[in-house]
Amino acid sequence: MKFNDRLCVLFLLKDGDIIIFKLMWKLRVKKEDKARNKLMRLIGEYNNWGNDVDEDTNQKAKEKLLEFYEELKTYEPSKYYELSGCSHLSYLTQIIKIADALEDKLYLRVCNELEFLICFEPIFQNRIYCNLIHVFEKHFKIHSDDI
Repeated sequence: MKFNDRLCVLFLLKDGDIIIFKLMWKLRVKKEDKARNKLMRLIGEYNNWGNDVDEDTNQKAKEKLLEFYEELKTYEPSKYYELSGCSHLSYLTQIIKIADALEDKLYLRVCNELEFLICFEPIFQNRIYCNLIHVFEKHFKIHSDDI
């Protein structure tokens, strides 16, 4: 039993389910924050909306995006609902921008849009996570039946 598991059991014995829920929520959010930070570090160096760089840098950004995709696939979508931005569908604007930039092969712009998405939307929500995976698989012609 890890320390966190023992702590949860102690709270359950003392104050009931509400404390357990709050603690588990905090642990889940902390875990997702670590994942977000890891994903941001992968693409942060290539965050450039203007994409005004040479082709070699653009190709390096493409490689980082493939690493980003592989890392994203190691996580599971959240089982809990979170409102995204202003509304349930506010993330779609970013997904469309990401898809357009991928289509135009502007990989640094994709990194920029992804960073915005990670900062302002709960990317591990199933509706966002699955759409993001789908966009990458469609553009890079990756075949996956995992989702």
